[in-house]
Amino acid sequence: RMGELRARLGEGIVKRVPDAVRNDNPAAGSPAIVSFNFPGTLGEPLVHHLAAECVDVATGSACRTKKGKESPVLRAIGVGEKRDGGTLRLSLGRFSTGSDVDRALEVLPGAVEAVRKAGV
Repeated sequence: RMGELRARLGEGIVKRVPDAVRNDNPAAGSPAIVSFNFPGTLGEPLVHHLAAECVDVATGSACRTKKGKESPVLRAIGVGEKRDGGTLRLSLGRFSTGSDVDRALEVLPGAVEAVRKAGV
């Protein structure tokens, strides 16, 4: 079930934000996480915009321990330092639903646009 939600979320992001850069491999990796960069944005402002819409996300990789340091996981999958700070991680859990995915897909494009317009 989580794998299906992950596929729906990842595919939906690509459709709604066509220039989004997917960091994770859709055919492999955790069935609970999608990771994207959105050119022209930084991760933290996106987190705040999405939180205001009741969509919880995080920046960087799950194992990133210190702010300001590159994530070794993101580096290992080919995400350079320039994109590292703009990585947005969306995680699913056993209580995640299709409605949660729909909500994220509904508000994410507007958040990306707002952050781009603000220049952050």
